[in-house]
Parts: sequence; structure tokens; C-alpha cells
Amino acid sequence: MQALTIDEYIKILGLKADFKKLQKEQQKQEVTKAFKKFALLHHPDLHKGDTKCEEIFKSGNEAREKILEYIENGSLRAEKEYSSKQSSSNTNDDFEQAVKDIFKDFEETEKRKREEENRKTKEILFKILGLLLLIALTLTAICGLPLALLIGANFLLGKIKTT
Repeated sequence: MQALTIDEYIKILGLKADFKKLQKEQQKQEVTKAFKKFALLHHPDLHKGDTKCEEIFKSGNEAREKILEYIENGSLRAEKEYSSKQSSSNTNDDFEQAVKDIFKDFEETEKRKREEENRKTKEILFKILGLLLLIALTLTAICGLPLALLIGANFLLGKIKTT
């Protein structure tokens, strides 16, 4: 794997374009904040068994280290080596595509999580409505409550199923 430029490391962590204009201490704070956000999304402990997520996290950790090195030294040794070896803009295109793929995978994972949460919420809601219907039936049998209560519960249950 070729070494990346500081700008590419900055992209990995999602730092803002004006990051380099900040004072040294502000830069360190921004890197720390960006890495915390990155880690919350990609930490391997949150995605057990997902090797792709583990690789993404490693690249983010490397980016944090290299950016902090850049802040302290004013340059990256790896950046100088990379710049001299780079022969075309193909590498940048490949990198941008890799970053896009990472975010696309993340978005798909988040979408699946939301769908699963929605499914579980509906499941819980149906259980609650089932219990309410059971209570209404029991009360009707014991107390002789009006049949309208049962009709209303059935109507409510039908409305929720359609949404």
C-alpha cells in the first residue's frame, strides 16, 4: 500500500477543508474530535466479525497518527515519498472511489439498522395492541362493556397494520 498525502488522511477522518488554517492546538482538538466520531461509526467492537469495518478503523487510526505527526513536524515523511512516486492522477481517483465505497457501505448498514429497528418497534406495538384487545375482551366478558369498545380496538389495530 502506498503512503497517502496529508489531504487524503484529512479526507479519511472527514476534517473540514480549512483544517490546515487553524492554530496547532485547534488542529489537534479537531483531529481528536473527528477521530472520536470516526471511531463511534467504525470501531471493530461495534461490528463484531466485520473485517471490512476493522480495515476502515485501521485506516482512520493511521490517518489520525499521520495528521498529528504532520501537526507536530509540519510535514509528513511519507507524504514526500508518496509525492515523488506518484505518476498520475489515477491514484487520487482510486482513493476517492475507495472513500465513496466506505461511506456507501456505512449508509447501507445504517439503513438496515433503521429497518430492523422499525420492524422491532412495529412488533412491540402489535404485542401491546394484542394485550389491549385481550384486556378489552376480558372486561367485556366480566363487566359487560359495550361491543363498541371491541369494534374500536379492532379498527385501531387495522389502521396500524396498514401503516
